[in-house]
Amino acid sequence: MCKLLTRTLGILIIFTASHSSLHAQEEVVEAVPAGVEISSLSSFPEVIELFSGFEYRQVVITGHVEGGESVDLTRIATLEGKPTHVDVTADGYVTPLSEGEESITYRYGDLTINVPVKVSGLDKVQQASFVQD
Repeated sequence: MCKLLTRTLGILIIFTASHSSLHAQEEVVEAVPAGVEISSLSSFPEVIELFSGFEYRQVVITGHVEGGESVDLTRIATLEGKPTHVDVTADGYVTPLSEGEESITYRYGDLTINVPVKVSGLDKVQQASFVQD
């Protein structure tokens, strides 16, 4: 165990960390449960429209099973290609890069889903607003 003592403004602060917490965490691989067969994909939202450089959306990819159940595939489905007008994180957050329209495609196995994206208003000056309730 490591200890670090720091004195700040007359307050003694003690930081401790165990040796085991300093090692990197093992990467957890997410997967669909064994025996579950995905028959179709859907996205939420179905269409992404970003009207300023400060907006973002998170895409949720859902896999549907024949029996009516659904499985969250957001972190399992893979993004195909490199979008031109938006940046997409591994967690599905979509942020604007440049104005334009395109479609981002996610794949899970043999299934794909296209999510239309429209980016506009990046050249608009955002007015600061400090509304008090």
